[in-house]
Amino acid sequence: NAGLMMLAATVYLEVMGRRGLEAVARLSHARARTLRDKLAAAGFAARFAGPVFDEVTVRVPRAAEVHAALAEQGIFAGVTLEGVEGPADLRDCLVLCATEANDEAQIDRLVAALAKEAGR
Repeated sequence: NAGLMMLAATVYLEVMGRRGLEAVARLSHARARTLRDKLAAAGFAARFAGPVFDEVTVRVPRAAEVHAALAEQGIFAGVTLEGVEGPADLRDCLVLCATEANDEAQIDRLVAALAKEAGR
C-alpha cells in the first residue's frame, strides 16, 4: 500500500542521510558509465549522446526477442521500447539501468549475454 511505501522511503532517507544519498548517487552514476562503456566495447552504442544518470538506451536488433531470451536466463535486461509510442527508430532499443546494487560481475554478465543473444 502507498502508506507503507512512503514509510519505507522515509526510513531509507533518514538512515542514509545526505552523505549516504550522495554516495549512492555517485556509485549509481559510475556503474551506469561502466555499463555504457562495456556496451560500447561490445558494439552497442548509446542511442542518445547526452549525459546519463543510471540508464543507458541502446539499439539491439530484435530487442524484444533478445529481452525475452535474457529473461529466460534469469537476466533482467531493462525494458524494451517496442510498443511504446514515439519514433519508430526507438522500437529496437533497450533501456538498461545500473545502480549501486549492481556489481561489475553483474554488468559483465549482462553485456556478455546481450552480445551473445544479439549475435555480436
